[in-house]
Amino acid sequence: MQIEHLRYLVEVHKAGSISKAAENLYISQQGLSNAIHSMEKHIGVSILNRSGNKIYFTAEGEKVVEKAEEILLKIAELFAAVNPQINNDKDEALTIFLTPFFSTSGLPKLLHQFRIKYPHIDLLILEKSPSQLIHDICTNHNAIGLVNIIEDDFDSKFFDDNNLTFNFLFECEYLVLVDKNSPLADKPFISISEISKSNYAILDFEQMNSIYERLFKRINKPNIVLRTVNQDLYTSTIASGLAIGLSTSIARTFGNKSRLLTAVPIKPSLKAFVGCVSCTKLHNPNIQLFLNSMRKFVDNSYS
Repeated sequence: MQIEHLRYLVEVHKAGSISKAAENLYISQQGLSNAIHSMEKHIGVSILNRSGNKIYFTAEGEKVVEKAEEILLKIAELFAAVNPQINNDKDEALTIFLTPFFSTSGLPKLLHQFRIKYPHIDLLILEKSPSQLIHDICTNHNAIGLVNIIEDDFDSKFFDDNNLTFNFLFECEYLVLVDKNSPLADKPFISISEISKSNYAILDFEQMNSIYERLFKRINKPNIVLRTVNQDLYTSTIASGLAIGLSTSIARTFGNKSRLLTAVPIKPSLKAFVGCVSCTKLHNPNIQLFLNSMRKFVDNSYS
């Protein structure tokens, strides 16, 4: 079994089909199928169930993929440790696009850890609106984007049609932020109608404005007393009791907990998928390093 076969297997798992994976890897479908058959024969288990043009990973196959990803990460780390200059070319720099949610969520802690572990990788971190982020990744193969997409708006076909991959990390929900001394802070949840009766503060970003319109689509909108892109002003306004606001459980996930505010669930809940967006054909190996670091960071934050 060759190391390259592990990369093939991971690509098949990501692409969801032999034909698409073969296209991404620039090899024939027959060559890719033969490589997987060779792996199955070598380790003595069935990795794939094949039904017509569809494939399904067996339970053993899922375990093999998980270990393959770990092995490939270690190999990348080995080369980086032995020769840090390998990834020092301009083309191997890594651009990370963030929506404003992430830049105020404690994610800088992850970026700091990544920078310490891989000091040879040049990072460029840019804030983007969700729509601009998607557009820029389509034209920048050395970039990865961190986004959260409302569950009802998620369209896997859109990513496929644009040769993009959405690497799911976790699911989050939107929460109401209130002053910790507010009567609302003790509630198990807050209804949309209750929110509409309160003064409201909003972070004036594309995504938050979209959520605001969605939440109050069918009822009277609350009185907005603050629109700002300043996180500190937003937080202090809510902490003063002048208004309530909106956040997500992303902030909890990354450990950004304010002692002045309380986050209360909304009913009915509004959920979103959090993940990393990248080009389907990865030309930059550092993207995979970042994806693995991101997954580990999220797992540790949840535990």
